[in-house]
Amino acid sequence: MLIVSITLKREKLESIINQYHLEVHKDTVYHWAKLLCKEIKVEIYYKAIDKDTDFILNSLNQQSEKSYKKGMTGIITLGNQIDKVLEDYKEHPLVIHIIDILSNEILLEGLYAFKEQYINANKINGLSVTYFPGNHLPIEINQDIIRLVDTEGKVSLNEQYMMTPLNTISFVYGEENNKVEESNLCSRCDRMNCPNRKNEIDITIIDGYKIKKIKGIQNNNLLKTLNDHQIYITQSCSGQKQCGKCRVKVLTPNFSVNPVDEQFLSEEAIKQGVRCACGIVLNQPITISLIQEKETDNKNITISAVGETKKSYGIAVDLGTTTVEMALIDLETKQQLAVLKEENHQKKFGLDVLSRAYWTSINTNGKEMIKKTIVKQLNNHIKEICAQCKINDTQVTKTIISANTVMTHLLLGLDTEKVVVAPFEPVTKAMQVLTGQCLNLSHSMEVIVLPTIASFIGSDVLSGMIATHMNGCKRHTLLIDLGTNGEIVLGKEDHFLSCSTAVGPAFEGTHIEKGMGALKGAIHAWRSPLEYETIGEVEPVGICGSGIIDVIDYLLEQNIMDSTGLLKNNEKGYNITKDIELSQQDIRHIQMAKSAVYTGIEILVEESGIDYADIQNVYITGGFGEYINIKKAGNIGLIPKQLIEVAQPLHNTSLQGAIKALMDRDILNLYEAMAKKITYIELANTPQFERVYIKNINF
Repeated sequence: MLIVSITLKREKLESIINQYHLEVHKDTVYHWAKLLCKEIKVEIYYKAIDKDTDFILNSLNQQSEKSYKKGMTGIITLGNQIDKVLEDYKEHPLVIHIIDILSNEILLEGLYAFKEQYINANKINGLSVTYFPGNHLPIEINQDIIRLVDTEGKVSLNEQYMMTPLNTISFVYGEENNKVEESNLCSRCDRMNCPNRKNEIDITIIDGYKIKKIKGIQNNNLLKTLNDHQIYITQSCSGQKQCGKCRVKVLTPNFSVNPVDEQFLSEEAIKQGVRCACGIVLNQPITISLIQEKETDNKNITISAVGETKKSYGIAVDLGTTTVEMALIDLETKQQLAVLKEENHQKKFGLDVLSRAYWTSINTNGKEMIKKTIVKQLNNHIKEICAQCKINDTQVTKTIISANTVMTHLLLGLDTEKVVVAPFEPVTKAMQVLTGQCLNLSHSMEVIVLPTIASFIGSDVLSGMIATHMNGCKRHTLLIDLGTNGEIVLGKEDHFLSCSTAVGPAFEGTHIEKGMGALKGAIHAWRSPLEYETIGEVEPVGICGSGIIDVIDYLLEQNIMDSTGLLKNNEKGYNITKDIELSQQDIRHIQMAKSAVYTGIEILVEESGIDYADIQNVYITGGFGEYINIKKAGNIGLIPKQLIEVAQPLHNTSLQGAIKALMDRDILNLYEAMAKKITYIELANTPQFERVYIKNINF
């Protein structure tokens, strides 16, 4: 007998949840999966078979149309523990349903794990696919199997030749010359409702002028299928049915509408065939057209000066969640030669770090794929910025990267699971000094990834502190980094307090219908539906955080919206431009985000034992922070009004800090010293958080 312990991985559980439409009961599935895997042991009884057990071999050879001379048969069971659990919860049909699904998965995972162990232990080349009596073999063969295999009296047969306890199955393998995958199993199985069935569905994808055909698994989710085939579309929430961004146009006639479509799409869009890919379950051949985003190259290259070729150059990088900004520095003259800024290509895996971390956990090779994406972008950027300045990229001898903690983990290919869920523990917070080879960059290049502070306070914040000389301030200074996350630091000289708030979902587009990062085409300054400014001076594509602040201030000033955030006259939205609307739901998300920032500031001030008057300088930076109107930010309650006079917006202090470190190696020591002076406060764990947050919720 062999006892095997099984752990159902997150990818498997997410597949089960999607397949059985258990999204609403996700927590229950995870609870029972953890409990069952901990308490239930898979017991396997087995015996080799050969010519002396020819009846079993004959049945196997007849069914498989092969001539196996050796093989193995056995019985796998979860014992009677599952039966007892099912009896205890017989009044709870949902729990019974979930336990039944999970126990079947544990049984099969145990069987396939055993198969691998058997091959290795017996030093054979391989075993056939699994043959199950009752499906691929006559059910009566169970009589021979139970006589041959000693189960120590724990398994018996009923009159229909079925095995008991309930979660018990028998199996037969033939010995092969090569390893055989189980992929062919489902095509021979007559259990049409089996959760492991893999009937294939044809999917035709039209992408501009290109047509691609792929296969999907019946009852699987379309979005996950596209991800599995490395066809990435916008998916802010990584397929959790929370954003409505993963839109495709279905060309299959009379295609059904699902609840996700009704929640996020307009009637007109639905009539035109637009659907959310996360809500499409593959049960028929389907033809889709990928929706092309409005063309904005979202790339800015600024060349400051180009002199004669120097011996060596350095690259400073702000690896942001939304954008990647890079500066090329002449290491001899300390001159900044060029700056390149572009949208982060990881956007296709999710708009925020939580979505990307989740994406890596549910997709095979997720960490490697998301790392490969950003490394490729960095490589291309280095080549491009060097070409613009007419230098050889092999002359770049040093690169310094500043990023938030999750982006740092994704770049290094580290596990993000513990970073984004309690107890929020990064794999490492230390500075990483690597060779370029580690990131597929030039082998002669030194790559330094700057140190982080906590799960949601990264080296981008440290860079901001160093760029603004907070380490030398005699009076309290406040740094507010407003981007995909809202990081806040308050302190002076040798002691600083920090916290993080959820800003990006509202101010950078995840939860705003027409919201976006501070990229080309974003409205960054707004005065009226006819008077606004966009980044890049192009037609508006959406609106970023600074523009949203302007709109909210206008709605309050013109008495179109009250201080509770309610639009008057029962309006459902307000047209920012002819084509861009800010909905009542959008305003609610903005309200919660601005309250979170204000609350973070207020709690840090309280914990520091000071008043607002004690704060000498306030620096506001980050993806959209550099564009904001300070007075309007105070008017809507994003920052305390008492700080308006001492506040100023700054351009990308994360990049500026990395540039300083590139020019002066001693600055690297300052990073490590500063990191030790910062105390991180988890706002949700403070006793006053809920009270202060509710107090600040109104505009």
